[in-house]
Amino acid sequence: MKLHFISMLLSLHLPAASATSFHAESIESFTAKSKHIVRGTVKRQQVEKTTAADGTVILYTYALIEVKEPLKGGITRDEIRVRRLGGETEGYHHEVPGSPEFKENEDTVLFLTGEQEDGSYEIESMEMGKFGLRSENGSEVLTGGMLQYLHQTGVPSSKPVTLETLKGIIRATTVTTPAGQASTAPAGSSASTVSSSASGSRNEESPSQPATTAPDSDSNRGFKVVIGLILLLAIGWIAVRIRKKH
Repeated sequence: MKLHFISMLLSLHLPAASATSFHAESIESFTAKSKHIVRGTVKRQQVEKTTAADGTVILYTYALIEVKEPLKGGITRDEIRVRRLGGETEGYHHEVPGSPEFKENEDTVLFLTGEQEDGSYEIESMEMGKFGLRSENGSEVLTGGMLQYLHQTGVPSSKPVTLETLKGIIRATTVTTPAGQASTAPAGSSASTVSSSASGSRNEESPSQPATTAPDSDSNRGFKVVIGLILLLAIGWIAVRIRKKH
């Protein structure tokens, strides 16, 4: 008998299912927050079962992706594994709403998170980060994914997002550090702004040095107090001697 786990049960046990929220955002911001973006072909899939510390059975479906073109990030391998929550194996069946579906030999553009503990990658915002491609007027146009979600929610869309448009967005949202490594620039910032901020921080961390005479001033005050006490004692002793003589 197959065990069916509905989304409520998954949200109680699996942070990955409950932490994902869908909301309308621009393709620019979605591109900026994705750590890796690749174009590739789905070769095959495999479902693997694992058990959490509390005994909960978790299924992951792994898709082997042949990387045809790394668009953003540091993926240099020819093949990567991309996993999604859910699947069916050994009598277990997990259905996760919003989990992306893979089809063998499909041409796809994937917006990915960072590398996971098992060396695989996950798709950013689940099915919103998986796009198809179609030919239109001599260009390759992105389909599905977040664009489909925006269409379903009634958000007006501009002209179609082509693969070349996406590459331009990636260039615009990525800056090169002095070490030559690519990093995502936060919205509204620029390399010069970062440099200016760093310079300002250094100035704040290195204020004018206080006068080195401060410690000496404290010791001088202490010395004066001691001298004052000695003088008072001496004056008192002299006064007592004078009264005795009279």
